[in-house]
Amino acid sequence: MRFLFVAYFIALAELAIAQLPFCGTSSSDQQRMLDDVQFQAGAGRGDQGTVYIPLKVHSLTNDGSSSHFAAWSLFESLCTLNSDFLPSGIQFFLEEDINYIANTAWNHHPEYEQGEEMMIQNNVHGMANCYIVSDPAGNCGYFTYAGDGVALNKSCLGKNSHTWAHELGHFFSLPHTFFGWEGINYSNGKKTSEYQSRVFTQIENKERVRCRQQADQFCDTYPDYISNRWTCNADGFGQIIMRDLFDSTFRADGSLFMSYSNDVCMSRFSDEQMGAMHQSIDGSRFELQRPDIIPRSLGADTVNLVFPGEGQTVEGKKLQLKWDEVTGARYYVLQISRTSNFSVVVKNLLLYTNSAIIDSLTPGKDFWWRVRAYNEFYFCGIQSSAGTFSTEGIPVSVGDHGDVFHRLNVSPNPVASGSYLQILLDDRHLNTGPTELIDLQGNVFAKMSPFWQGEACYIQIPPAAKGMYILRVKTSSGPTQIKLIVNNNQ
Repeated sequence: MRFLFVAYFIALAELAIAQLPFCGTSSSDQQRMLDDVQFQAGAGRGDQGTVYIPLKVHSLTNDGSSSHFAAWSLFESLCTLNSDFLPSGIQFFLEEDINYIANTAWNHHPEYEQGEEMMIQNNVHGMANCYIVSDPAGNCGYFTYAGDGVALNKSCLGKNSHTWAHELGHFFSLPHTFFGWEGINYSNGKKTSEYQSRVFTQIENKERVRCRQQADQFCDTYPDYISNRWTCNADGFGQIIMRDLFDSTFRADGSLFMSYSNDVCMSRFSDEQMGAMHQSIDGSRFELQRPDIIPRSLGADTVNLVFPGEGQTVEGKKLQLKWDEVTGARYYVLQISRTSNFSVVVKNLLLYTNSAIIDSLTPGKDFWWRVRAYNEFYFCGIQSSAGTFSTEGIPVSVGDHGDVFHRLNVSPNPVASGSYLQILLDDRHLNTGPTELIDLQGNVFAKMSPFWQGEACYIQIPPAAKGMYILRVKTSSGPTQIKLIVNNNQ
């Protein structure tokens, strides 16, 4: 009952996606797959370790736009992809970074010819090329031999989607489980034999006697006549009772990625499908093999957020967020949200270092932020806990010089004794020299040595400091100062 309840609401959430044709891979291309890979029964690999396949991801957007598919969702989709392929002994990795392309005609291509042109012009030889676009000819995705690549609809990807696995299944020679029934609406109110003139393959029967000549030609994928998206029952099979040519009844198997069942139903490739994919890799896809690859792991279990500290109030302009570097990480994805459940994300950045300068955040607001670390092999990543900070309502920029060249911003202010204070100068080329904390009597309470990280520098406030001070920063263009309140951190 719980499964049905969850499945019902997931199906509702995916309603808009379900209206799209799931896969646009042509019947002629699928027939070529069957011709190219003559699957041999029992041709499974056995225990031969993992085959690593280089994936080239091309992210499309419109002309003049920088609004690509969100990095957080991209890595969630890649994580699901590798999880889907794990039982097959095939894993994907990013041998090269993501290729970002701004081209409206390719991002929204209503015809396959435009998508194939996109692939021919941008494919990287020796990799499985995948293109994330807004409209792949009206489908959730497709594979095409002419372009030798996979196109994927942004709206059909995500951590709960198996679209990517389905299309790469085509890339590695697998046809649909219902091959031959494309475009036909099956009804069990009609004799199945009456469909044979429209079905362009031998109709598959429940009895497995001639399964090597019928439909997808795999004997461990049972009959399936449904060529539109459908929802499974609690056991993972179709709701429709179908009848084969001998009037034997059966239900379609929704667990198979190469069917058209909804994502909540899908979970596997069959053994013979996995064997056929390895035959493809050992044959026509031989150039994809990387036998000497040794995957890197991440040297931590979590990401530690450093600055801003929890609950601190900071200047929202040129704010530098920082987290501990993770050994083995190649990518970091930073999210900043206006809500604690990250339903309103205002920043979603793919980064290569353990810090980021944020140009501006709305003053006087609360924000939540989190970071995930990944590398080219580990797409599921490790994640920080969610941190919180607030932006000042009025930016602090009061100094003893009226020239904007000397303007000084610090955050947080107030600051806790013993913690770190971030210093931002309007001209990042200014050299920050010794920094002094001066009490209200004009005495130098402490001298501190700043250290730089990107465009910002930091000082550590003395643990004994408490109250109001003047912070004086010496630069190559002269001193500048600001009022600073220090709260006792005990």
